Amino acid sequence: LLSRSEDAIAAYKRVLSEYPSDAGADEVLHRLGYCHYQNKRWDEASEVLRELWESHPSSPWADSALYRLGWIRLQKGAYADALEYFRILREKSAEGLYAEQALYQEGVCRYRLHDFAGAGAAYAEVLKKFPQGPLTERALLESGWTFAAEGKDKEAAAAFEKFLKQFPSAPAVPQALFWMGEDGRRRMDYAAAEGFFDRLVREHPRSDLADDALYSWAVGLARSGRHDDATRILHRLLDEYPSSDLVADARFAVAENEAALKHYAEAIKLFNRILSDGGENARAKETAMRIADCQFARGAFARALDGYAKLADADDAFVAAQARFKKAIAWEAMGETGEAKSDLLEVLYGRGSRKPWADKAALRLGEIFEREGRMQDALTLYEHLLEAGGRGDEADAARERVEQLKRGGF
Repeated sequence: LLSRSEDAIAAYKRVLSEYPSDAGADEVLHRLGYCHYQNKRWDEASEVLRELWESHPSSPWADSALYRLGWIRLQKGAYADALEYFRILREKSAEGLYAEQALYQEGVCRYRLHDFAGAGAAYAEVLKKFPQGPLTERALLESGWTFAAEGKDKEAAAAFEKFLKQFPSAPAVPQALFWMGEDGRRRMDYAAAEGFFDRLVREHPRSDLADDALYSWAVGLARSGRHDDATRILHRLLDEYPSSDLVADARFAVAENEAALKHYAEAIKLFNRILSDGGENARAKETAMRIADCQFARGAFARALDGYAKLADADDAFVAAQARFKKAIAWEAMGETGEAKSDLLEVLYGRGSRKPWADKAALRLGEIFEREGRMQDALTLYEHLLEAGGRGDEADAARERVEQLKRGGF
């Protein structure tokens, strides 16, 4: 085929060279440009198509040349140039053969240029002018993505719902279903999310998004307190998609669900299995931390202390600060207040000090000082927390304690 194309290119060039002013020169330019276009020789195609458009603006092939010039610029990432070609074509041929395509591609270019409002307007015009056109499906889908990019989730949901209703067999249905499921999860409408994720997995089990849908579905179930159901869905992911990139996350989530159900022994067993498999070292420290957390939750404070101690000197300063803080809490639970204070001071003033653990340490140390009757020392800690830019629950608690202590004359 390429050999035939090369022969055709040579023939068209010879005709143009010998008969440059022939009445059929525009058609020859069209055919030559199309050969280059088919062979993805974008520069040669652009040169020929531009000559056709500029030299023969009234040719029946001019609209085709404009469209292909725009499409080539779009493929090369020159979105502003492509947009200009499609805009000219749309204005030149408002009701012509390429009118719908030009308008749709104008939306694509505007989206790529982050002009989401302009893209949305172009897609809306496609749907209005060509409600039964060949690009209606794509325009409706893209309008949903455009609304989503603008943060207009309600409008995006309406567009995707319409898309799913009008085009239930479209190739992009899994993507629309997944977005709708994630939207429900973001809004904490877990029942709605479950419906969309379930439909995606049932109707499109071979979709690249099927495992993602199962995982997101499980996350929503866990957040709504349905940990047993979440574990059931996670096991489906592990059984049906054993090669998924989400296998490690799913295994970790199963263990987390057991911990949430206060099945600490089972959770510890599962976390230990993750560590022993050795294939998930990226979250080894997090897994070890969760084992210690489970030990603490079940009242095995000495084991928890040992687990936290091993992480307190971690290279990751955030992990080290977290572990040392929790180590202090374990000491405190064991009645070793002096050891607890030592670790809390290290979290607060040591080289590895990291928020929010430094704020948590200041608040906890202040509470210990209050119990010991050291009100001025506690006040100093609370004020230090606030002056250091503390935020969230710790800052709110510190502010309340400062007010109460000052009312008490300290």
